[in-house]
Amino acid sequence: MVGKGNRDRSVPIEPAMDRIVEQYLASCRRRFPQGRFDRGSALLRDRRGEPIGRGGLEYLVRSCFRWAGLHDRVPSGANLHALRHTFATRLAEDGASASEIMALLGHASLATSQNYIEATARERRAAVAGNRTYVSLSRLPQRE
Repeated sequence: MVGKGNRDRSVPIEPAMDRIVEQYLASCRRRFPQGRFDRGSALLRDRRGEPIGRGGLEYLVRSCFRWAGLHDRVPSGANLHALRHTFATRLAEDGASASEIMALLGHASLATSQNYIEATARERRAAVAGNRTYVSLSRLPQRE
């Protein structure tokens, strides 16, 4: 897929997801026999079997957020970006390096990818600082 800045965007998938994609493509071939549904064709389709564009994808994602009860937590127009941000944050939380995140998200700058790792580290420090054991320890009188 070609993304912002005319850069190639692709994400490798594991065998379990590959099976789901294959099942989905098979169902598309049954429902829309006139269409082309293979690895080189668009994955997401509308009700007529036509590839959806950015607007259709935005609508689909917004509908999913609404269905999940999250529509009020994501600023209007940021739905697709919220998914990319969540993906990158989860990668960082699971130990991916900035260069791996950069490659998977198609970032042009390593600094952009490092933002996710720094945010994750900050969140971890905040979680530790909020731990009741540390809160209790901070209330102990200081000895010199």
